Amino acid sequence: ANAVLIAMVMKLSEAQLRHLYARLREWRGDLDVSSSEGKASACRRYAFWSLSAALSMALRSIFLPCLSSVISDTTDELEFAVSKLCTTGTKKLLGGKKKRKLSDDGEEETVDTYLLGPLKPLLMCLESALKADAHEGGAWVRADESR
Repeated sequence: ANAVLIAMVMKLSEAQLRHLYARLREWRGDLDVSSSEGKASACRRYAFWSLSAALSMALRSIFLPCLSSVISDTTDELEFAVSKLCTTGTKKLLGGKKKRKLSDDGEEETVDTYLLGPLKPLLMCLESALKADAHEGGAWVRADESR
């Protein structure tokens, strides 16, 4: 699916690409940690970041203005992943080893891995965007330094 969308995007102007990307971002929706539609939201987020990674790799520096519109979303995704990966309910035992806290019913607390699915394509997207920016002199990363 990403290959078909990339082929279509290659025929668009930058303004059309920004508009299409904004619509895709709306379709993805906001990251809502309390949402009852966890798997559906995770699938949409995975699809969005997977497409973003493919676009970033294919379009390189041309895609950076589009990616600028979702930078706050990337930080939200990363903070969400950290909150799921870092268990606060650990107890330190003698010898310095940490043990996971058991839930009330005696089972070990686990993370639903589908919630972290969007993390890999998100990181791939950021990696290719930062590489593209580095080849262009780093202007994208330093764009907000004067503010």
